[in-house]
Amino acid sequence: VGLSSDELKRTYLVLGATAGMRMLAINNRSASDRIYAVLGAELSKLGLRMDSPRANIRTITGMEEATNAWITVNYVLNNFGEMSMRKGRAITPPKPASQTVGSLDLGGASTQIAFHPSILGPDGQKSLSEAYISNLELFNESYTVYAHSFLCYGKSMAELRTRAIMLKTNNFPKSLEDPCLPEGVILKKTGREIFYAPCVRGKFAQESYGGDIEPPASMDLDSNLTFIGSGNYEKCKAFVGELFNRTMPCKFNRCSFNGIYQPTLPRNAKFYAFAGFTYVMMYLNQTQTDTHPKGSYKDFIQKLTKLCNSNPKQIYYKDPDDTDNVNGYCFDGNYVNGILNLYGFNETNWDNIDFVIDV
Repeated sequence: VGLSSDELKRTYLVLGATAGMRMLAINNRSASDRIYAVLGAELSKLGLRMDSPRANIRTITGMEEATNAWITVNYVLNNFGEMSMRKGRAITPPKPASQTVGSLDLGGASTQIAFHPSILGPDGQKSLSEAYISNLELFNESYTVYAHSFLCYGKSMAELRTRAIMLKTNNFPKSLEDPCLPEGVILKKTGREIFYAPCVRGKFAQESYGGDIEPPASMDLDSNLTFIGSGNYEKCKAFVGELFNRTMPCKFNRCSFNGIYQPTLPRNAKFYAFAGFTYVMMYLNQTQTDTHPKGSYKDFIQKLTKLCNSNPKQIYYKDPDDTDNVNGYCFDGNYVNGILNLYGFNETNWDNIDFVIDV
């Protein structure tokens, strides 16, 4: 670990598992318990301080995941004040809550948004506090943070759901065109890989998307389904758009999608987008570097459209050894754009997002 024996005794070890383990704990509790038993036994050997393996190594809630991302981003940026580890307090003053940075996190099984809202909504909506609002005490300062985690809206789960939608739309053929893949690229998936995914059928699909996508009884779930790339931006965008329910009634003054409450984004507030939000942006040169400014929203859409409509030879030149990831960038770009639009980002405030590699 690189710490002295005295430092080991004073250093807490905390491991928080996220959306994938939240799903596993419900679908297969015994498998989840076995994983935690092994982790507890092995990590206890490090000599780090733990109240108990079960307390320090656990699955965190979606709210905790979203809120922790917000805390991490602002801590790294010294927005809570520059910290003295020796003194255990800030040695420079914290920034006002209105100057904190929002966080946008995209994983494989879920996606999270968190930020300090300028306006929460009418007084009648104060009951929102437990479901969507965290009141945090950090380094002797108080912060109000809107936070939400969308289970099943991680990139991997959403991509499987999208391919299930494609199959259903085309009456479940054994092979079909896939507009999100580059022209001529072939992807094979078994029916079991798609229709046994927890966000296609079952409890999570019903809660997150409002229903299951059921294969016909005649389908052999162990045989391959063949997706043949046709490379079409508009068609890919349309399939991705079916993941988001924009018509579900909103019981609040504003919702993002699926009837989920979200305050209006604060004007001019900065956001850090990372993990799955960033990879396609790097490929499209939309991330800011010392020598390259971040592209505009218009530039992003133009480059994404060109990427989706290009043949493989035109898109592999940048990453010839990473074709699997590049093949997914048309879907990724459309998915990232769809989520961010529904959060409230568009050509008027795109500059407020910094797509970063590491936090």
